[in-house]
Amino acid sequence: MWTQTEMPFFLSNPKWPSDSNHCTWYGVTCSKVGSRVHSLTLPGPALYGKLPPQLSNLTYLHTLDLSNNYFHGQNPQEFSHLNPELIFDVLIIYNDLRGKLPPSFSNLLSLKNLALARNGFVGEIPAQLGNLHYLSYLQLSELFQLNLNNRSGYLPQNFGHVLPNLKNISLASNRFEGLIPNFISNASHLQYIDLAHNNFHGPIPMINNLKNLTHLILGNNFFSSTTSFNFQFFDSLRNSTKLQILMVNDNHLAGELPSSVANLSGNIQQFCVANNLLTGTLPQGMEKFKNLISFNRLSGEIPDIFGNFTNFYILAMGYNQFSGRIHTTIGQSKRLTDLDLGMNRLAGTIPRFFGFLVKIMTQLETMVLSGNQLSGNIPKEIEGLSSFKWLLMAGNKFNGSIPTNLGNLASLETLDLSSNNLTGPIPQSLEKLQYIQTLNLSFNHLEGKVPMKGVFMNLTKFHLRGNNQLCSLNKEIVQNLGVLLCLVGKKKRNSLLHIILPVVGATALFISMLVVFCTIKKKRKETKISVSLTPLRGLPQNISYAVLDLQQSKASQSFSSECQALKNVRHRNLVKVITSCSSLDYKGEEFKALVMQLMPNGNLDVSLYPEDVELNIFIDVASAMDYLHHDCNPPVVHCDMKPVNVLLDENMVAHVAYFGLARFLSQSTSEMQSSTLGLKGSIGYIAPEYGLGGKASTHGDVYSFGILLLEIRVDENEVLKVADRRLIDNYQYSTQSSGIDDHSSGIGSNTHSIRKAEECIAGVIRVGLCCTAHQPKDR
Repeated sequence: MWTQTEMPFFLSNPKWPSDSNHCTWYGVTCSKVGSRVHSLTLPGPALYGKLPPQLSNLTYLHTLDLSNNYFHGQNPQEFSHLNPELIFDVLIIYNDLRGKLPPSFSNLLSLKNLALARNGFVGEIPAQLGNLHYLSYLQLSELFQLNLNNRSGYLPQNFGHVLPNLKNISLASNRFEGLIPNFISNASHLQYIDLAHNNFHGPIPMINNLKNLTHLILGNNFFSSTTSFNFQFFDSLRNSTKLQILMVNDNHLAGELPSSVANLSGNIQQFCVANNLLTGTLPQGMEKFKNLISFNRLSGEIPDIFGNFTNFYILAMGYNQFSGRIHTTIGQSKRLTDLDLGMNRLAGTIPRFFGFLVKIMTQLETMVLSGNQLSGNIPKEIEGLSSFKWLLMAGNKFNGSIPTNLGNLASLETLDLSSNNLTGPIPQSLEKLQYIQTLNLSFNHLEGKVPMKGVFMNLTKFHLRGNNQLCSLNKEIVQNLGVLLCLVGKKKRNSLLHIILPVVGATALFISMLVVFCTIKKKRKETKISVSLTPLRGLPQNISYAVLDLQQSKASQSFSSECQALKNVRHRNLVKVITSCSSLDYKGEEFKALVMQLMPNGNLDVSLYPEDVELNIFIDVASAMDYLHHDCNPPVVHCDMKPVNVLLDENMVAHVAYFGLARFLSQSTSEMQSSTLGLKGSIGYIAPEYGLGGKASTHGDVYSFGILLLEIRVDENEVLKVADRRLIDNYQYSTQSSGIDDHSSGIGSNTHSIRKAEECIAGVIRVGLCCTAHQPKDR
């Protein structure tokens, strides 16, 4: 070995000269009589080379341990020449041996411990290993570490019968497949079973006779189950009273967790059924487990059982469908390090136990509450949990301001408060977070200046998009993070002006509205729209874009309202928005645009009077309004229905567009509806009650639609041009009985068509007049 390993270890070790007594060499133990080598133990001195076949000459060897070295090549066949009655232990883990596992190991009949993990063996386990009747420890993998063995095939079906003394079997991280043989229940001395990270499938075998079992690790396979099978499996573990670790995570287990789960060993320290397809609720009796880890499809309210979980350190119940609230008894878990309740349906506020946690929960490092429906303020007491490293609260309904001293969490590495309703400034204390890697405050309602120091100097570590009131003096932040450029030198106004000016402005606006309504002429006044519609060069012909004129008042607010309104609506008569863009143009000025489906026939504003207008257009508009008012949750009020906002596609099908003034209607009477005192809409189409500060309602849109209908101006010679032949036929079919056949020709036919067209137009006008009734309830 000295010559074949070619390593300086032996040369540098004074006890390895070639002419000295071998029993004094490092790692060598000899017998008292005859100086025969009993043990060669060299784990980890960084030896490399090939295993010398001369090792087989050590015929009195009991233990061979060459673990944690760099031996490579084939496993010597000469190992089978070791004394089969004396050799007990062969440990060669963490090397780089290759080839097939030699069947010659089966000749070592007295072998008790065989560990060959973290090598590069291929092929199947030789069936001859069944001859090792005294084998109690078989390790072809290593728990929780990447295993470099590449074993494959099936486990021999007779393992349980031929290896009755087996206590520890570790075959993780290989490519074994098929069903697990029933040897598990026959090897009654088994204490440790690790078959994780393989390709086993089918049902998990019943564990009936393993009274000494402490670890059962079957995760990351393809096991499947049903509710009835779950009952049988967990019930079969009833006699395994020493069980400490049970991991069946990352499989395809389905059905419900049975009540027999509560019958598991009271010594359970880790119970993991994560990433399966389990459904139903948590069974009663789970309170005796110290660690509960579950990522499934479990539902219902989380039971208030955490007062008994005083020793557990991980509570991971994310990615389920749990509802209800967070129980305050979680605060009694003194050793808790990881709390994951994310991606559920939890509601309510965060319990006020954080002040208590500061005193007793000194080890809590991770708290995940993202993806729920939690609301209320973020408790100020959270500032005292100095052990935090991960704090994820995104995708909830939290409001109020960010705690001022949140930057006191000196160990914080990830802070995600995005997609909430937080307001106020960004706390200056966040500049002190030295170890922060990700700070996400996007899509809230934060305002004020962005801090300039600490994490805010590295654009790759923080995210602020979706906060329209934030500004920065740093042009790089403005350009890359979607915030405004702060105006330098702008003086603060006297606080009294904030009271006087709105009152004076509202009064003047009210008077001006009265004057406007009294002087409206019959002729429709054109209102300038701040959007231009153009085919987008380089993209398909059915794509266009609408660029917002940000020089006009409240243009950015209109853009945000339009994006919000169109985010979840889908209807054939609503304009299809493909995407949106909010950035800076080549001049460094703010640029906002909507990319939408091209409408080649323009808008209804240019089609009210031509001869090819069809009344079907107004049916399309009515269909879109009906969808917005009755099929959206919450209902959407357009607030600016007029001809220029009705676009026409190539088939003259109408599409309602431009939701810059749209409002969402609250279905709760306790919530305040927004006032229309700001005169939302366009003169000539706005409902009268809006001019008096009435609340936005669907009646206002109906009024605007009525004005659209009444704007169809036709004379006696244009009746037939307005109402085409197809519409007349449809109107005639709907108004006459099925038994009457009234078809004529010549002059009589023409007179009949004109009369039917006049009736049709009269009906449309009656609808328009009903829609424009003075009282909203009469429309």
